[in-house]
Amino acid sequence: MSDKERELLPHFCSEATYREIAAQLFLSPRTVEGHANTIMEKLNVRNRIGLVLLAQKKGWI
Repeated sequence: MSDKERELLPHFCSEATYREIAAQLFLSPRTVEGHANTIMEKLNVRNRIGLVLLAQKKGWI
């Protein structure tokens, strides 16, 4: 994962929507969604729940 993706990972593992994450980080919601999709594709998970489970298992969050 890129540095930006690592930075965003804890946000994706929260209950925040892409819009809320975008507002906190001064990004567009579309950019945040794009990063989420890229991370999930790289890690071979299908959704944010799978991302949270993998991140917890690996100790990333």
